[in-house]
Amino acid sequence: MVDGISLHTASRKFCITQHAEWMQKYLPLQLVTGNDLNSRRMYSQERCRIFPRYRLAEDTLINLERFVPDAETAVSTSLQIAQEAGEVAYSELSAELAALENGSVVLAALREQLDSYLSFLVDIVQQPNKQIEPLPFRRVLQAAESNELWQMLSEKWKIRGPGYGWFPLSDDPAPEGALTFHQELWDARDGEEHLRNFLAAEHIERCFLLRELGPPNYELDVALVDAIYDGSEKFLFAGRDWVLYSSHESSLTLTGRLASFIRDVWPDADRLSYGGAFHTADLRGTWSIRHTRQNPEKVFGS
Repeated sequence: MVDGISLHTASRKFCITQHAEWMQKYLPLQLVTGNDLNSRRMYSQERCRIFPRYRLAEDTLINLERFVPDAETAVSTSLQIAQEAGEVAYSELSAELAALENGSVVLAALREQLDSYLSFLVDIVQQPNKQIEPLPFRRVLQAAESNELWQMLSEKWKIRGPGYGWFPLSDDPAPEGALTFHQELWDARDGEEHLRNFLAAEHIERCFLLRELGPPNYELDVALVDAIYDGSEKFLFAGRDWVLYSSHESSLTLTGRLASFIRDVWPDADRLSYGGAFHTADLRGTWSIRHTRQNPEKVFGS
C-alpha cells in the first residue's frame, strides 16, 4: 500500500530512472565534455530537447532528498513535497536556461518533463496496492550541517574546505599515516570490496559525503558508498577517525583507521604510493608527459 514513505521512494526512483534514460540518449549527441550548465553556449535543437530533462530529474531528486519521511508522514504531505520538489527545480532551471540560443525548445522540454513527473505522482497515489521496494538512505545535508562537518575535517585533518583539493595534489602536508593510490591500482586490487569490508568491520551503516564543488552534500547508506571520482572531488568519512579523498587526477587518499585496515590487507601498501595522473605499468601513475605520448588512450584526470 502506498504511504508517505513509499510515495517518496517512488518519486526518487522515477527521477533516478529518468535521469539515467535521458543521459543515455544524450551522450551520443554530446560534442564536448561536462554538464550543460553555461547559458552562453549554443546547442542544437535535438540536444535542447534532451538535456533539460535529465537536468530536471537530477535537480528534482536533490530537492526530494532534502526531506526524510517517517512512519508518521501522511501521503498528502509526501505528495506535496514531491510536487514542490519538481516545481522548484523547474522554476530554477527555466530561469537558468532560458537564455540559450534554442531557449524555447529547452523550456518546452522542461515543461514536458515536469508534466510527466507530476502525472506519475498522481498515478502512483491512485494505486493503493502498488508495491514499492525501498531504496538505500540518502539525505541532502543542510548548509549548517555541511559547515560543521567541514570544520571538523579542518580541525582533525587540515582539510581546507569546499573549493580546495587535498594531499597529494595540494601543497598540504601529508597527513600522518596516510596512504595514496592511483584509481587504477585501487580498482585492480578490488579496493571497493575492501572499502565495503572495512565499513562492515567498523559497524558503520551511514557515511557523510562532502563535495569539493559544494552542495549538495550527503548523509548516505553504505550501500551507496564508493571511492570513484564523479565529477566533483569528494571527502568520504563517518566521523573523525578516517577520511577517503577522491580527486579529479585519479588519486585516492586514505587516512586513519581506513589506512590501517588497508595496510593489513595489502602489506605492500606503503610502496604503492600515487605518482601522478598518467598511466604506468605498475599502476602507481606518473606526471611524466612521455607516458601520455606513448599511451595517449591512457590519460586520466582533467
